[in-house]
Amino acid sequence: MNKIEFEDLLSKYIENDLSLNERKKIEAYLSENKEARNLLRSTEKTLRLVNNLEPINASRAFNQVLFRKLKKFENHNISPKKYTKKRTYFGFTVLNGAFLSLLVILFMGVSFNLVSNILSDPSNQNVIAKEDINDLKDNKLKDNSSSLASTVKDTSNIKKSNRKKFDLKDKVQFVKDKD
Repeated sequence: MNKIEFEDLLSKYIENDLSLNERKKIEAYLSENKEARNLLRSTEKTLRLVNNLEPINASRAFNQVLFRKLKKFENHNISPKKYTKKRTYFGFTVLNGAFLSLLVILFMGVSFNLVSNILSDPSNQNVIAKEDINDLKDNKLKDNSSSLASTVKDTSNIKKSNRKKFDLKDKVQFVKDKD
């Protein structure tokens, strides 16, 4: 039995409405679980306190006065306008949708103006776009081209610097070295 099953059967256990087999399961769960015993004691105590409350007597006119006040409240305070469903498009009311559309159009206009200003400024042009078109039509690469990196010699075969090699064979012993 788990906690959920126990809580589902707790009120029937207190009212003694369980079969013998179910009652034995609950008692076994109670003997193993302190939290379940505390819950049972707490529930029984609450039921005792509720049953020991003194009844409250209302006046004979109480129901009549209550119904009169409810009818008065119902007729005057609740307007059918409050509960009508508003028409929405994609989750937005008409006013909110119009406002959002206006903001999107303004954002696009400002963005377009910024981008066109950046592209029209000659200082922001790409380096390759400034080169002479005749140089780009030629299929031969020139050594003095500003768009290419050039080197004097091949650096791929350069040896690494000569570092001093240390011999630590006699000074360091690793865990697996058992000489």
